[in-house]
Amino acid sequence: MDEINIEPFLSWDLGDNGGVFRAKTADELLSFVDEETEFWEWIYEEPNASRSGTDVPNITRSSLKTLRAHVVGVQDGSVSREAFVAHVEQLYAPTSGSRQILHSSTEDASFIRNTREALGDTAATVALAIILKRSINANDPEHLLAATAVGTYRLGINRRTPYAAKSAMDAVSKRFRAQAETDHQNYNELAASTAALLGQAQKRQTVLTRWAASRRRVQKSKAVSDISTAISDLKAVEAAYREQMALKAPVEYWSNKASKHEGKAKGLQTIVTYYAVLATLALLVALSVLACVAFEFAEPVMHNNEVVQRPAAVFLILTTIGVVVSTVAFWAGRVLVRLYLSELHLGMDARERETMVMTYLALIAEKATEGTDDRHIVLSSLFRPTADGIVKEDAAPDLSISGNIAKLIDQRR
Repeated sequence: MDEINIEPFLSWDLGDNGGVFRAKTADELLSFVDEETEFWEWIYEEPNASRSGTDVPNITRSSLKTLRAHVVGVQDGSVSREAFVAHVEQLYAPTSGSRQILHSSTEDASFIRNTREALGDTAATVALAIILKRSINANDPEHLLAATAVGTYRLGINRRTPYAAKSAMDAVSKRFRAQAETDHQNYNELAASTAALLGQAQKRQTVLTRWAASRRRVQKSKAVSDISTAISDLKAVEAAYREQMALKAPVEYWSNKASKHEGKAKGLQTIVTYYAVLATLALLVALSVLACVAFEFAEPVMHNNEVVQRPAAVFLILTTIGVVVSTVAFWAGRVLVRLYLSELHLGMDARERETMVMTYLALIAEKATEGTDDRHIVLSSLFRPTADGIVKEDAAPDLSISGNIAKLIDQRR
């Protein structure tokens, strides 16, 4: 066949590390296909094609066959240049999806060749399937070995990774067998020691059974004693509880009573304060008015062209009014103060009784009081009569002349 020139030359991308291939003649295209076929034909030859357990042999054979058909099509003009370049790039460096085949000049292809030399055709085929992102059988030892080789290759350990992976797997297998033998020996020793321990355990169980029986007898007698002690303690607690419940009502009573008296004392304190201020101002105003009236009546007046003096009885009346108003004001203030002091006194007395009961309850809790004498003393103090603090002379004053004369006579006696 005569050489056919391709003008301009064809070029396509061969993927990572494969570079760009350029061909000017049809013979160069055929040479490219022959080299690729010679490099990869071991994959789809028997028995490797059926032993690998992957679809890589069929894909490789189909890809190379289709590639050769496209080269023939370029030669006879049945396949366009663009279609040929697109097909080749789809095989070696697709824009989407995974590659169908590797170019023989790439580092991945060199790794597959080294893997074939070190581990055999099947492992090399599985390694190519992993690189091309094909599925493998994870339960097959050959597939696992190939996956280990690809993993170490991806990590970039060295170019002789397949040999290193094989050595590592052999070392792991050797250690596994040694460990299995050691574990088997340990198992036998453990079984013997377990049998001895079981015999000792049976003897100890007999001894423990006898000891438990004697221990139960001792504990039974001790339990009877403990129950008697617990019953007496419960009775003491019951007596203390009843005592506390008997005094709980007085505590609440005196606490509430103290709160009420204290509240009234605060209210009366406020009233006394306001009353003192307002009564003082009112009394000053009233006395000032009476003084002004007295000064006005003190002036002589003209009657029938004669100077006439006002009668002295007017001044006596004004004086009496001032005394009465002042007496009433002071008496009311005194009553309010007495009421305030009475409430304050009653509140303090109630607090003292509450404190006394609480102290007695605390002494009961600590068992610091014994007998009925203490109870009698506390109860007699709690229920003693309470003085209200109001003086009986705080009634309304008797302003009559007979009443004042009677008071003077009583004072002289």
